[in-house]
Amino acid sequence: MSLVDYRGLCHCGAFKFKFRGPEIVQVFSCTCSYCARIGYLWARPGPVADTFEVTKGSEETTLVEYQFGLAHKFCPVCGTSVLARQIEGKQAVGINTRCIVGIDFETLPVVATDKGAHLEPAYTTPASLEISPSNQGTTVYHGSCHCGAVKYTIASSEVISEAKECNCSICSRDGVLFTFPEESHITWSGLAALTEYTYGTKKTFHGFCKHCGVPICERFLWEPFTTRRAINVRTINNPGFDFRALRITKNDGRNNPPAWIEPE
Repeated sequence: MSLVDYRGLCHCGAFKFKFRGPEIVQVFSCTCSYCARIGYLWARPGPVADTFEVTKGSEETTLVEYQFGLAHKFCPVCGTSVLARQIEGKQAVGINTRCIVGIDFETLPVVATDKGAHLEPAYTTPASLEISPSNQGTTVYHGSCHCGAVKYTIASSEVISEAKECNCSICSRDGVLFTFPEESHITWSGLAALTEYTYGTKKTFHGFCKHCGVPICERFLWEPFTTRRAINVRTINNPGFDFRALRITKNDGRNNPPAWIEPE
């Protein structure tokens, strides 16, 4: 089997890596509670043993580790979820293909697997953030990051039936699917645990949980979205709500100026 040299990085460039492995011709999405929130796209098989090399930063000091089934590692500056290792031994490494340079994962077949969703111990969804009774005709959505440090409730007359997927450098790494409720319709808890990252024009702030790394929202300083907040529908916890069933529209943010330049 011929091997291919790959390299990747988080969005801010604090952590970079390279590895050699089989050509990536398909990716895998896990339906477990954590991977589904993160939007991981896994490559299997991953790096050939002993070929994974960190070229900038350190797994131990540059990345934050969150354990759920695996030891998941993300950048605390930009929020990019980079990789995961087995908790015991930590030899095998899984790479989030969203971070790999030159991979057009939008064109790769995605194979869904629910194996992780059935592993023990079962995940307990964080308790909902309750609000005062809503007006008749209002739909209420409860959501959170994976660890429950950040929670929100949306009370709106608009039923969430679609979401937007952007291919810009940060949204494609985060795997986010956004809906855009009015900020006045959202009640928050735990915003102290929300880290915001911005770049480029510095008018969009990408929010993720500093403990578990789950991308939750975006805040805007540009019209017509100054009164709205982008909410990642992957984080909605309502029983029966399935973000996979929503109508997804594409946004070509990749070609909006200024272009993202890979950090040195």
